Formats: sequence, structure tokens, C-alpha cells
Amino acid sequence: MENFAIEMKGLTAADRYVGSAGDIVRQKLREFDEHLYFTIRQFDTGFVDPQEPATQSVQFQMSIESVKTALDGFEAAIAAVELPSAQRDDISADILTIKAQLAKKRPTLSVLQEAGKSLRNIVEGVAAGIMTPGIVAAASALWNALGLC
Repeated sequence: MENFAIEMKGLTAADRYVGSAGDIVRQKLREFDEHLYFTIRQFDTGFVDPQEPATQSVQFQMSIESVKTALDGFEAAIAAVELPSAQRDDISADILTIKAQLAKKRPTLSVLQEAGKSLRNIVEGVAAGIMTPGIVAAASALWNALGLC
């Protein structure tokens, strides 16, 4: 922590400021030092116990209609460009996977997202020359609908 503080103070370069601006920066750095040293002393003596690491969870609520709409737009955008057959086949397979999941009463989010990731990897790997603004927008809408952004 002290090394971090030293590095940050070096980045501020308080000496380059003239007049009151430099005085204010130096004062704030002194206050920071006092707080840092107090906290380190408290930690060393056991008065400050680090909290347990926080766990985060994100819940994503997928809208089936949003995914269907975004998928339709993505399909239309992809159909309008020339792609090598291998990439077109891979894209078609992933689109079919997404459609099959959407046909279920309870689609499996992880399967939908994996198919979406696969589509994203294909699209990102496609030469930039065929990436039209329509494809970029349609792909972005699909990634958002699948919770991949």
C-alpha cells in the first residue's frame, strides 16, 4: 500500500505546480499520508480487519421477444453479404441452435449465450471489408438481447 502511495505521489508531481495550486496538492498529499499511516497502524494492531471478499452475482432476465427480433435482424443483415461457405454454415448452425432453444417452453440461457458467443466469434473473425454498419448494429442488438455485452 505504501508503494502504491509513493507511485501515485510521483504521478501528481506536486513540485511542478506553482503558487497556491502546489500548496494545495502538497497539503492533500500530507493528509493522504496521515490517513494511510493511521490505517496501516490500525491494521497492524488488529483494529482493522479486512472484510470478507465480496461476491457478486448478476441476474440477467432475457426477453424471448427481444432475442427473436434481434435474431431476425441479424439474419437479414448476414443474408445481405457474401460470406465464405464455411462461415455461412457455422453462422446458420448457431442461428438454428438459438431458434431451437427459443422454441422450447424454457430455453436454456447458457446454450443461448454460448451460441451467441460463437456467432460473435465468427463475426469478429470475418474480414472487416464485409462488416457493414447494418451487420454491426444487428450483431450488437443480438449480443445485448442475449446478455453478452
